[in-house]
Amino acid sequence: MSGILLLLHLLPPSAQGQKRSGWMSASQAVDHLIRFLNATTSVQQHLDKIMQHTHPYLLAQGSTRSSVHAFFIVIYKYAIPCKATCSVGALDDLFKVIKVNFPIMSLVWHTVLP
Repeated sequence: MSGILLLLHLLPPSAQGQKRSGWMSASQAVDHLIRFLNATTSVQQHLDKIMQHTHPYLLAQGSTRSSVHAFFIVIYKYAIPCKATCSVGALDDLFKVIKVNFPIMSLVWHTVLP
């Protein structure tokens, strides 16, 4: 996990379009990609705190950031458990969800929501 977080700090940020000026910082990129949850907090409590629909992200649950024991993909207030036990496998699953499901779901949301 630390190697992937290091890459987020080393890679240059990308522009966010013409309407939004500035760059995304590395810490903001980490928060958009991975969120950490303490082992004493349930996943349902985390899902209940979500107020708006956000992009899919990886939820890592463990006692510390260096000892994560479970990974979940959070998409539209649902937590999908990852079969992967390592961070690389969990990120691979997240990118597969984004590549396959997120464009389809965004089309559905644009037709359902105003």
